[in-house]
Amino acid sequence: MLEQIHPENPIQAIDETYKTFVLAMRIQNGFKEGFINQKCFTSSIEIPSDLRMPIPGQNYDKRAIYRQFHNLVLSATAALIIAVDTALDETFGAKNPLNTQDPIDSLRAIIYMLRCAWSHDMANPKWELKGDKYRRTYQVTVPLQTISTFSSGRITDSQIYELDFAKLDGKYVELALFRGIEGIIFLSLYARELIDQKLKKSQNPAMELFMKDLLPSIGASNA
Repeated sequence: MLEQIHPENPIQAIDETYKTFVLAMRIQNGFKEGFINQKCFTSSIEIPSDLRMPIPGQNYDKRAIYRQFHNLVLSATAALIIAVDTALDETFGAKNPLNTQDPIDSLRAIIYMLRCAWSHDMANPKWELKGDKYRRTYQVTVPLQTISTFSSGRITDSQIYELDFAKLDGKYVELALFRGIEGIIFLSLYARELIDQKLKKSQNPAMELFMKDLLPSIGASNA
């Protein structure tokens, strides 16, 4: 029987779902490159549990398998988004979508709207707004330092993501809006960094209190 893994903290929850996303991408690429035989997806198998429930063979052609891989990657992306949104709530508390000037609130709004879009249709995520709370424009800049860790130096600038949900309402999620699925991953991993920083500060409350006292004085001196 498969052993269940329960994340112990928000960071671990994000890491586990990110690994699932990476695995989905690796399986997709492995089939494309011929490392995985088509029989892996067409032969009958059993669920490794006490019941050993059988899954009958399928007559997929290559095009159908590619489509299933696409849906697998989208599902893994959705799992990551859900984990990130939940981790942000657990770390930063209630959302404040009205504050479009705060980068963390803007990031949380985008992540939440992505979560909602995927919940409407996993294979065809769609922006659907209920009410006016999120009917505004949010902008998030993912720093180059975050991106360079995962892009192997292929991206040389920070990435700016701006979404106007008043205009996007009712439309399907276009990955081009994020310059590919990588943009969603960058936003998710940036959120992970912010969560990690917040948790480390919380573990050192004296430093957090010092920073709260220091920031207003710095602002006054620069005024």
